[in-house]
Amino acid sequence: MISPVLVALLPTTYRQSDVAYRLGLLGEFLEFCFYTQQSAAADQDAVAAFVAAHPHEAHDREFLAQVSPALLASLTRETFHAVLDLALAEAKRLPTVRLTVAIVLPPEEVVALGQWMRQAVGDQVLLELSVDPEIGAGCQ
Repeated sequence: MISPVLVALLPTTYRQSDVAYRLGLLGEFLEFCFYTQQSAAADQDAVAAFVAAHPHEAHDREFLAQVSPALLASLTRETFHAVLDLALAEAKRLPTVRLTVAIVLPPEEVVALGQWMRQAVGDQVLLELSVDPEIGAGCQ
């Protein structure tokens, strides 16, 4: 069984590197809540304050907005670092499909590939994408 944090991430996160990035973003948000805010509540109001104080890409804002209130409430000032570290360690142990492509894939193609892979291979499989321009077409 995987941690609740990974359960929340996996439905919309397909690459190993994106899992690590989003865990880092969640950690940055929680540090903002617990160490810079007057109120230590990690809720949707805090997401709005964090986004206003730290401009991020639209997909980062969407990710933070979709994190469930129950998951946010379960992460405390005392536990969140350990919980996120555990989630990262668990993510590194998940099955991974390594794929080399000729060009950098646009985000929507990564999502489509990730969704297909989850249906065909397993719902807890991650992608590790690399680019090799020497490949004329297709993938390895």
